[in-house]
Amino acid sequence: MKKAEDMKRKALPKFFYKECAVVGNRYFSISNGKTEFKGGVVLVKERPRRALIDIYPHKNLNLLAHLVFDSESTARQQAFPYNSILPGTPRVILKFKVGGKYHYFAEDESYWFERIQPVALKRWYRRSP
Repeated sequence: MKKAEDMKRKALPKFFYKECAVVGNRYFSISNGKTEFKGGVVLVKERPRRALIDIYPHKNLNLLAHLVFDSESTARQQAFPYNSILPGTPRVILKFKVGGKYHYFAEDESYWFERIQPVALKRWYRRSP
């Protein structure tokens, strides 16, 4: 597992990845089921107060919609909270450009960014909940 202190010194990758739900021909956040990812469209969410990030970050479904990972394999291995909205849908791995302020979560090697922009579909598959 990477340490948060080490990540501050490391240059961030150019692209990040996220596992998303497929509903029809549209891509959504698995956690909240509302955030839709459209190719090239930038999604912006202001960084929440520090307390909302540090205290139970993985229970905040809207915060989870902006979590991304620095590799496809890490994105695919993510665990979803019990209250995820779209747990049994087909899945894709989307490739993202990111920007703005960010926070690194060492416990699951995820990142939260203010701006995320899907730029490519990397992999399509079906996963059991």
